[in-house]
Order: sequence, then C-alpha cells, then structure tokens
Amino acid sequence: MRFRNLGGFGIFRDYRGIIRVFWWPAGLFAGTEWVTPTKVDYDEALGAAESAPDPASDVILLLAIALACGPIVAAWRHGASSRAAEIRSNLA
Repeated sequence: MRFRNLGGFGIFRDYRGIIRVFWWPAGLFAGTEWVTPTKVDYDEALGAAESAPDPASDVILLLAIALACGPIVAAWRHGASSRAAEIRSNLA
C-alpha cells in the first residue's frame, strides 16, 4: 500500500477484503519515507462515532435536567427569603 502523504489515517480494505482503518505517523524514521502503519478494525476505530445519539436526545436530556433543577432552586430561594424575613423581624 502506498501512502500519498506522510502522517494521517485512511480507510482501506486489507488483503482479506475487510475494511480497516490505517493510521501512520509522520516521519517515523528520520530522513526516510518509511512509516509503520497501524491497522485497526473499522468498527473499533470509528464505530462509536457512527452510533452516537442524535442531537434531539441531548435537547431532551437538557430539558429534563432543567425541569428537575427548577423546583430545587425554587425551594432554596423560598427558604432563603423565609430566613431573611425572620432575621429582619428579629432585628426590628
């Protein structure tokens, strides 16, 4: 397999016809064009990126977090204002 440039990665079929991801560093052997490619299965290298959840689920998750935090913040503010009112009445 001939690489067009030094350093990078590409998706190729290996000698058995299996799709693989090849990665090779730039200038591994100084002064030569020799590199040592690393071969990894496509599913192992890029499978997680293809099976990532869609952005709509992220929006739903953020809305659920906001709805869960809303009552907590409201209760906190109510408690703080109640304590502040009690302190004001004690000072008067």
